[in-house]
Amino acid sequence: TPLDGKTFVVDRFHEAPQHYLKVVSTHAPNKKEVFYQMTHTDRVRKLSKTGGDSAPQARFSYDFSPMSVVLVASNRKWYEFLTSLFAILGGTYTIVELTSGAVDTVGSAVKEALGKA
Repeated sequence: TPLDGKTFVVDRFHEAPQHYLKVVSTHAPNKKEVFYQMTHTDRVRKLSKTGGDSAPQARFSYDFSPMSVVLVASNRKWYEFLTSLFAILGGTYTIVELTSGAVDTVGSAVKEALGKA
């Protein structure tokens, strides 16, 4: 768990640690068990000095997510990877060429406007 081995100490009187734990279930392929992932956030809560009924105490708030993580293993064919790679390279080349053409056109227009053509 995220709290294993951690120590939470308050520096002053009338303070108490408060912990928020978010829990998400995880289903792995070929496993019958359900695993749980947890995240932890903490803060120090300041207690009222005049209130006689609020004793310092650690509070734990759990939030169980209605969503679940499902792990799925999938293999990708080599030609799918190659197609994606070429698509990225082709798109990058097209954007560079379009930008270069636009810069040349704007540069020519500016030179013409200034009479340096």
